Parts: sequence; C-alpha cells; structure tokens
Amino acid sequence: VYEYGASQLLFADADINLSGIGCTTFNTVNENKEHLFGRNFDYTDGFVMLLWTHPDNGYTSVSTVDLDLISQGGEPDNYFSSLYTLYAPFACVDGMNEKGLCIAVLELETDATYQSTDNPDLTTTTIIRAVLDRAANVEEAIKIFESYDMHDDLDVKCAYHYHVTDANGDSIVIEYVNGEINLIDPQDNVNYQVVANYYLTKGIKDTNGFGQERVATATNALMKANGILSKDQAMDVLQSVGVDKQNWFGYECSTLWSVVYNTNDLTYDVCYKLDYNTVYTFSLLNPEEYTVRTNK
Repeated sequence: VYEYGASQLLFADADINLSGIGCTTFNTVNENKEHLFGRNFDYTDGFVMLLWTHPDNGYTSVSTVDLDLISQGGEPDNYFSSLYTLYAPFACVDGMNEKGLCIAVLELETDATYQSTDNPDLTTTTIIRAVLDRAANVEEAIKIFESYDMHDDLDVKCAYHYHVTDANGDSIVIEYVNGEINLIDPQDNVNYQVVANYYLTKGIKDTNGFGQERVATATNALMKANGILSKDQAMDVLQSVGVDKQNWFGYECSTLWSVVYNTNDLTYDVCYKLDYNTVYTFSLLNPEEYTVRTNK
C-alpha cells in the first residue's frame, strides 16, 4: 500500500515539495516520567491539517500535514482542491501512533537521496506513513527504513533526516550518507536529543546546514532542566526556537505549527502560527474531542 501511495502521488502530480523547510525537534521526559516529543514545522505560509487514521491492519495514528506541500493543495475550498486531501495520509511530516511511536522529517541542504537496490521504493513522506502504521518502537522503525529504498524528489535537490522516538524514551536520528543509512544516538549521559537542519553524522561536510543556534537554545534549556520538562515548558522551548518570516534559501519561512506529543498518555498540544497564547489539546484515543486553553 505504501508503494502504491507513493506512485499515486507521482501519477497525480501531487508533488510533495519540502524544499525550504527549517524545523526543530527534541525529545524529553516530564516530572511523571512520561516521554515527550516536541516539533516546530517552519515553512512558507499555508493551510494545516491534523489527520487521524485507523487502518485495518495497522496502528491508529495522528499526523500533521501542510496542505501546500501537495500540488494544487492549499485550502480545500472547492471540489478539485478537496480531491488532493485524499493524498494527505501519504504527505504527513510528523505524527504519533497508538503505541507512542513518534516521527518527524527535517530538511538537509544537500543532494537528494536516491537508493537503488532490490528493496521496494518509498518517498520522503510515504515512509512516515509506513512507520506510523507499522512500528511500535524505535527498533521496529529502523527495520522499516532498512527494508525500503529512499527516493527523495530529485527536482527539489535536498535530502532529509528523521527523528524517531517512542514510549520507552528511546530516540534515534536516521540519516542517509552516501546512499547508506546511518543511525545517530543521543549523546552520552543525556536523556534527550535535539535536531535541526544539519547532519549529525560525524565527518560530514555540511556547508549549507543551518539551525545550529536553534539547537543550542533548545539544548541549553534542556540542560538547565536536567532533561525534565513539563508539556508547557516543552512548548516554551519550541516558542524560543520559533521563527517569524526568516529568509531561507529564497523562501520566507515562519513556524506554521508547534506540537508537543506525550507518547505515554497519547495526548498532544498544538499551537498554530506562533500563537503560543492559544494551546489546543487533543487525544489520539478521542480524536473528535479537544480543549482550548488561552494564556492571555
């Protein structure tokens, strides 16, 4: 089904153009020993969808989709643009499933990854769908990545890495180096990992990588808190590394959403377009119910 989804995106010219995104992710733990995953998605202004899926032969999950990443996307205000939302399950850029597995993709300013082995092929975002549907933990997510060939969009001319965490607090960053998968664990003696838009693999010359200052800000906050943050404090960290109309490689980017996933109780807090005074709280187990909290 994932190979079919990837082929349909290409067939329908629903081009998932992720060029120009600049994001930040981190994992941490709260005072109740629940594991959190924070994510900022920074990109050009667009419309956002929170997507809940419950496949017959997979895990229920929630994911986030920037509809402008799909050609002819944007606000589904007419019949033709609404049709493109049917591709949304294969265009998610972060999410969490019922097992507490979280994943997010972040851009790297280097040549696209295009593997060619006997494995079936998947694209940048369809592999996120495969992981959310089928992986219960980091180890299983890694096996899924290893079982497919990655085919990034060659027209975009950039690559990506993936931050994956789970309900046990395990964390890994998955990068492609010279066509091979490389796994980056958290640094020794810390229970968190912070990721932005540059390679973490040692020895890689990444002259176009960026986001080091965001990583430094988030890491400093985590260090001061000994790696223990409440969900509100985690959102504060995301606010501190949020961006407003930054020019990156010809794109004017702002933080479209900030989300803090709780991988144990399966709730998630969302702030939209830098409005950190308004926090939406959802539950994976009750997708139709949510609360809104204002901090004004």
